[in-house]
Order: sequence, then structure tokens, then C-alpha cells
Amino acid sequence: RLEERVAELAALSNFGRSLVKAQLDTNQLCHLLYQYCCKVVKAPVFILELVQEEQGKIDVVIHVEQGKFQPCRTIPMTQAMRWMAGNRKPFLSNNISQDNLPFELDTSRERPQSILIVPLLAGAQLIGTLSVQSYEPYAFDQDEVSVLSTMANQAAMAIANARAYEAEQRRAKQLAAISRVSQQVAAILELDELFAYVVKLIQETFHYYHVCIFTVDADTGEVTFRASTNPSIQERSFKVSKGEGIIGWVAQFGEPMLSNDVTKEPRYRFIDALGDTRAELAVPLKVEDRIVGVLDVQSNEKDVFSQDDLFVLQTLAAQVAIAIEDARLYAARQEEAWISTALLQVAEAVGSLDN
Repeated sequence: RLEERVAELAALSNFGRSLVKAQLDTNQLCHLLYQYCCKVVKAPVFILELVQEEQGKIDVVIHVEQGKFQPCRTIPMTQAMRWMAGNRKPFLSNNISQDNLPFELDTSRERPQSILIVPLLAGAQLIGTLSVQSYEPYAFDQDEVSVLSTMANQAAMAIANARAYEAEQRRAKQLAAISRVSQQVAAILELDELFAYVVKLIQETFHYYHVCIFTVDADTGEVTFRASTNPSIQERSFKVSKGEGIIGWVAQFGEPMLSNDVTKEPRYRFIDALGDTRAELAVPLKVEDRIVGVLDVQSNEKDVFSQDDLFVLQTLAAQVAIAIEDARLYAARQEEAWISTALLQVAEAVGSLDN
């Protein structure tokens, strides 16, 4: 037993050093946790789940059964994770068939006889859970609870730091992309060219399934289609009335709308040419308090839009709105110049007549 305890302490020490040396990469840290857990606990099933920071869902980042890695996936919030969020302590059952569990287990596979779940806590924040399971009763003891809890908490701090670093990296890339798009858009003064370029550039930069843009008449509130990345829609266009669908609602109220499942959004308007749409995000184009248009992006997957996407689209919308206003002012000045030139030519022609 003393040899086992020494091995556990050595594994904890080595794990701590490995975490310090590891890169700020969430996936790498999760696999490191799995490798060291296997050194101290022998279990046929290992599951590591992380709570999504924004969506309220769970990412199953590691799932191993009998030495075989199962596909990573995203699942709805489970009862076990909710229990862990409320209790924030390890859970151990060595005889599941007789114990009264406070939550339901996954019934899609063989039911284990022993289960140990420990929380990944970074301060007050629940990052996720680590679960080991066995098909034999009384497979785990309190020493293993203690060791896994220590490893989980060490890993939780590292994962929280890695997530913060990755979020900053994403934000830096987004800001760089926004800056690049804004600079290129600002140089275009022809409205039709501007609209076509905006939707194409946004799709190529951020890889959205579909991007389209509409303008809104300041006096009447009429919503007018301008450009789309879908060739069929660009050729035929489509009409949107004020208040109709997600685009019409944004055009009317001047507020962004994000729907990560359009089948549950009553304001969503189905279009045959975009039959694969599963999520939609629309933001208003505003100049001061005036709504000048709507920028709409769609995805062919559910639950893909986050607050990052909303931030990106709102920032881009502000730049695009300014570009539209500049292009309109430029067109107005051109028209005024043309009228002034025409009037001058008429005056000169009239003045040169004798009769």
C-alpha cells in the first residue's frame, strides 16, 4: 500500500511539472490529464467533459472505453453536471445497482457498477468534470478520490488560463479581420459595388454559410434587398416587409437578433434557396440613431453563433453603415455637381441666343 501511495504522489508531482511545461492549449491539457489519471486509476471508462462558457452546453473532449477513444461531441447540460455545479464536491458510488443516485446516468451504453466523478474547479468556476467508471462493484476508494480531485483542480486552473488565452487570440484575429474588412470597404464609393463586396468579403473572412445585406429607407422604413452571397438570391432577390421575419424585425426595431435554432424562432422566415439554414444572426446598420440597413448571416449548423460572432457583426455593421453613408453622400454630391453643370450649360446656351 505504501508503494501505491508513493506512486500516486510521484504521479501528482510529475503531473504538476508537466502542466507548467505544457502549452496554453486546452486540448493538449485535457489529454495530459487523461494520461496521468491512467497512471493512478485503472478504469475501463474515462470521460472528461467541459462546460461551454457561453452556450450552456457540454463538450465531451475525451471519452475512452476499453482503451478505445470515442468521438468528441457536444451534448445538452446533463443532470450530473447540474448536480456537480450545485454541490462542487466529488461523487462516488461503488454499487450503482443498490445506491440511490441523485441524477440519471447515460442509458445509451452499458451501465457501470462503480462511478467516480470529480469536479474541475478554477476558484469558484466549474470548468467541467472528470469521470472514471467500472463494470465491477467497489472499484474505487477514497485515496483515488483524493488523487483525482487534486489532479482535476490542478488541470482546471491550467484549462481556465488556456481558455482565456485562446479567447484573447480569437479576439485579436477577429479585430485584425474587422480592420482589414473595414479598410477595404471604406475605399469603395459606388453603392452597388460596395454591397456586393461587403457580403463577399465577410463570407470569405469569417466563413459564414450565407451573407446578405439590405437597406432601409429613412422616411418610409421600406426594406430593400441589396446583395447576397447566394447566386440564386442575388439574381432573383427577395422582398422583405418591415417587421417581417428576422431581417424585417431588426429593420423595424434596430436591435440585433441571434437565433441558434431557427426551428424554434417564430420570426424566422423560410426561403427555398436557403433551405439548409439552421441558425441566423442579423444586426442593424446604424448611423447615429438612424437605421440605414441590416446585415444578415446564416449558418447550416445549429448552436454555432456566440457572443463573439455578435461582437464581430456589430463592429462590422458600424463600419459598413459609415461606408454606406459616405457612398450616399458621394453620390449626392455627384448628382448636385451634375445638376449644377447642366444648369450652367443651359444658362450659357440661353445667354448666347439672339432671338
